[in-house]
Amino acid sequence: LLIRWVFPRGFESPSPRHMRINIKATIWSQQLGSDMSIINWIMEKLSGGTSISAGSTPEEQMIHRNIQAIGLHHFPDDEGAKWNIDCINFENGMYVVDTSPVPHVGYEKIRFYMRDTSVDGVASADCWENGEWSGLFSS
Repeated sequence: LLIRWVFPRGFESPSPRHMRINIKATIWSQQLGSDMSIINWIMEKLSGGTSISAGSTPEEQMIHRNIQAIGLHHFPDDEGAKWNIDCINFENGMYVVDTSPVPHVGYEKIRFYMRDTSVDGVASADCWENGEWSGLFSS
């Protein structure tokens, strides 16, 4: 069994505990061999990544790659937040990206409305508050 860790710039190494869990999950997934989606999801969460499904469009993949920079650009006071993408939809010519930042940035969930996939592509954002989406800002 060979495990190779590749970390993006600025990313801290996982603790030995997380490495043991990831190794066990890898061995478990090799033994199961059938429905890998849940195993891949678990391993992605353990490694701190945002999972990108195999059927994602190039635009969705770009949003996944940019989400940390997008979150930091619009919430600079929360530089330690990890931006998790819950879903991406394309509605009325805009990408609607629901996120769950951890730790939260004053709100449990943020929804970005994006004209394009760049950091500057955010047109507006909503926050999840009292069981509904409320306008937060527009640019």
